Amino acid sequence: MEEYDELDRGVQDDGSLNISHNTFSCLPGEILSFEVPLLHLHLKNNRLKDVKGVDKLVLLQTLDVSFNQLKSLECIGRCIRLKELDASHNQLEELPQELTQCRLLHIINAESNKIEVIPNTMADLFVLEELNLANNQLKSLPLDLCTIPTLKKLTCDGNPDLHLAPSNMRRGETILFCLRLQQKLSDALVPRQSSQEELTVQFTNLQHQLNEANHAISQLERDCKDLEEERPGTYINLKRRFMTVIGQIWQQILIHSKRAQECFTGWKNRHKTHPLR
Repeated sequence: MEEYDELDRGVQDDGSLNISHNTFSCLPGEILSFEVPLLHLHLKNNRLKDVKGVDKLVLLQTLDVSFNQLKSLECIGRCIRLKELDASHNQLEELPQELTQCRLLHIINAESNKIEVIPNTMADLFVLEELNLANNQLKSLPLDLCTIPTLKKLTCDGNPDLHLAPSNMRRGETILFCLRLQQKLSDALVPRQSSQEELTVQFTNLQHQLNEANHAISQLERDCKDLEEERPGTYINLKRRFMTVIGQIWQQILIHSKRAQECFTGWKNRHKTHPLR
């Protein structure tokens, strides 16, 4: 059979093995026994459902598993020398977290799958140059993708639920520009949210202090009433002192309350924002 003829010929001098357009449903065990190091493996258009066993190819630099029936890229994270990955035209629903362990990846083609989620750690692929996510089911992208210094080509058209950018701006520099803009807006909103939370805490504490002051005043009024009946002379002097202290307390409370209200109102006026779409 042709597929076995390809295996019999073994790895070429450049370290490549092309067993595309066959009927393999799993990685053939023979690929682990070649004397020549396997650097480039082409398995396009087979019947693969997973890539189990690829983790043993520790020197692998190129892997083409496009046009198969893959639902998982399990074990791919151990191919730490991988530079190019083509997993397009499969049935993948996500790119696995472990893919970010392949720090030398330059090109990832995951076009025409069912991918809904991209790992937030994708930005760890700091030498990534091309990322093709066209024709999937993405709803969002990690904003940190735009921080990859080498990323020049990002393709996301064909994702109808991806509202990050208009449909005609979902490739190349335009989608990267949209990501950078979204990230700047997100960074600007974080400190504003923190300021709002701090003001809310201060307002809550002040409200608690007001309640305690009201309770203390009520208790003093009851004590004064009892004292008025028992010792009228002492009551008159105590009442003068009481009214003086109460006046001072309320003056301080009103000052702090006014300041807190001014700060809160000023913050809201300065930082009116609209939710991101």
